[in-house]
Amino acid sequence: MFNFWDFLSVPPLAERQPLTGTSFTQFLLPAVLCYYATAVFVLLPRTLLIRFALLPISLVALFYAFTVGMRVTIWAFKTKPLKRRPVNAPKDENPSLTSFKQTFTDAMDLCFNLRGIGWDWSRGLKIPEETRDITSRSTFLWSTLWWTVRDTFFFDLSHYVLQWFSPTTLGSPVGGTIFDESLPAVQRYARSTIITLLFGFVGYWMIDCLYHTSTLIGVLIFRQDPSQWPPLSNKPYLARSLNEFWTFRWHQSFRDCFIHIGSNPFYIIFGKYGAILGAFVVSGILHDLGCWAMGRGTEPMRVSGFFIMSGIGCILEILFKTYTGKRVGGALGTIWAMTWLLLWGSRLVDAWALRGFIGSEFIETPFRPSTWLFGRLPSP
Repeated sequence: MFNFWDFLSVPPLAERQPLTGTSFTQFLLPAVLCYYATAVFVLLPRTLLIRFALLPISLVALFYAFTVGMRVTIWAFKTKPLKRRPVNAPKDENPSLTSFKQTFTDAMDLCFNLRGIGWDWSRGLKIPEETRDITSRSTFLWSTLWWTVRDTFFFDLSHYVLQWFSPTTLGSPVGGTIFDESLPAVQRYARSTIITLLFGFVGYWMIDCLYHTSTLIGVLIFRQDPSQWPPLSNKPYLARSLNEFWTFRWHQSFRDCFIHIGSNPFYIIFGKYGAILGAFVVSGILHDLGCWAMGRGTEPMRVSGFFIMSGIGCILEILFKTYTGKRVGGALGTIWAMTWLLLWGSRLVDAWALRGFIGSEFIETPFRPSTWLFGRLPSP
């Protein structure tokens, strides 16, 4: 018998089961249907009440998908239909005049288009400069394939080195701290800083690698235009300030969610600085839920705290410009930004390392490029 409270709980690690037809039908299918239905309705006029009525059902079905839950909440409150302009459409074409079939196609694009490329709701989005040839599909695909192979290698190599620091503790699903108390303070924190830096690169290359793979699928299989898949990140390690890092160089996949769920409500209550913190508060909650889903509790002070302190750092940069007339930038800006991120990031990384996240098997061990080059790491 279906139990509502069991549905809202995270299953203990020992009780988790592989995905089956039954579990897909019970947990994932209702979420997928609610998500897609809301995407269809937000494209149609006079559907506000329908979206309001569907919202509670969607939020329950999407309980395990926080990001998707944020998106359906945003769509539920839209007073006007979202508009999409097809790639290469004439400037004078009315984007609202779409066919019945096109509405369902656009809804599918909306479900997967997190940044809003080609949509009217992505105003202000900063897109990295495209360096691939988008006029030739084959050339674009070969370039993207090279990016995928390159980033997969660097992702796996950095992950391997990360696990190498302590293969039987923090490098395993058992988990362990990045702060080795047996080392003198200088060595201990130098070690934790290197681990934190590597962790950042692992996240950067992993996210980009997944995006490149999605690009290949979208352009090769679904025949989407290459211009619909601009680069996701823009060399975040070159950021000259925290504001540049978070608003342009790091991926902007959840920008719309953070603005509507975090920035806008906080702006109404706390003003412009509250709007900045609001976005980072929601980001912190999103990442802390990742800890919760691993079945070992949450650590909002360290996980959410990293993002909140990032927001405070961005505010400090704005205050610096206000009182000095100079914008944070240059080599000193890079040093400042990386120092701030590593200082607070080490607490976040430690929280995840203790839960065994670094020991995750993203690529099966026999197929890891690093395993071929350096051999297997010891098991706990």
